Amino acid sequence: MRKFVFIASTVVTVLAFIAPAGALAGDTYWQYDPATPGDWLHPDNWDNGLPDPTTRAYIDNGGTVQLTTGFARTRYLHLGYEGSGSMVQSGGTLRINERAFIGYEVGDNGRYELVDGTFIALGGMLLGRDGTGEFIQTGGVTDIAAIWIGGYGYNNGSGPAIYRQTAGVNNAGVAVYENGSYELSGSAVLNADSIRAHGPFIQTGGTNNAGRIASYDYTITDGLLEVGELKVADDLNYGPGKFVQDGSNSTVNVNEKLYLGHGGGNYGEYILDSGSLTVNGREYVGYQGGQGVFKQSGGTHIVDDLSVRTFYGNTSRFELSGGSLQVRRSIDLQEGELSFSGSGGHAEPRRSGLRGLGPWYDSKCSQRYY
Repeated sequence: MRKFVFIASTVVTVLAFIAPAGALAGDTYWQYDPATPGDWLHPDNWDNGLPDPTTRAYIDNGGTVQLTTGFARTRYLHLGYEGSGSMVQSGGTLRINERAFIGYEVGDNGRYELVDGTFIALGGMLLGRDGTGEFIQTGGVTDIAAIWIGGYGYNNGSGPAIYRQTAGVNNAGVAVYENGSYELSGSAVLNADSIRAHGPFIQTGGTNNAGRIASYDYTITDGLLEVGELKVADDLNYGPGKFVQDGSNSTVNVNEKLYLGHGGGNYGEYILDSGSLTVNGREYVGYQGGQGVFKQSGGTHIVDDLSVRTFYGNTSRFELSGGSLQVRRSIDLQEGELSFSGSGGHAEPRRSGLRGLGPWYDSKCSQRYY
């Protein structure tokens, strides 16, 4: 089994997880008729009274809990623990002092739908730890320390698990495991200090504001990605990584550095078919022993400094077959390849910034030095 570590910006160490061992005195279980949605704030709907900041709330009888107004609290929330359970929040505030678990063990099913209101999980949320977990956000605001999707800590879960956001604001660090996925679309806004995506991260709209991203499977076809540092493949345990940008309304702004193949033996690839990519800093195609490939067949690509570096005979390469490339300061080729071999591509490197020993191919592509 592959291993995976995620440390959210608000979590300084990998958090230890202790599974609950049977019912405790402070536990309270949802007992309302599973055929009919019931109100969280009605004490009779729980077998041990309303959850409070010291109790664990379990919803696992196949029922659906509703929160429409007011303030609900619990220490832990379990949706789908030894069974299935769901919750729909259309208003009010739910504050979880520790963690939320949605889909706990193999065979368990949990689903949370946030339509409006505020969802708070101070200790984070495990979505599909080993069961099936689903979080649907169509509005409202979250404040979650970290979201683990499809696994936890060092281990992939059984899944599947998905966080699907079409609107509202999600404030959370995000880790997507191989059996998990994150879908961002519509008018949704994700504010994340850190995103680590070994499973699919699919953006078809909305805005993703991230401090840093380490990705193996990111696709953007519409919307805005604003990120400080973007790494495509930085861990040998997870094989090659790919970032695909394909959509005329897609915009990616990297405000520090872009790495393709970060570290020894890693392979990272960026495919730009359409849209706009701006790197306000240095772009590394291959870095510190890693191999990178950038394939541009369309779109607009602006970068301050472009480095194409080959290590240990694993050739890194930049291929421009369409669209436009503007390098504002320098191109640094350290045995890397820069290929302008397609038709319709347009490159504007600064002549004084060209250096290195890599091959330069320039057939069929127009160039203008400045």
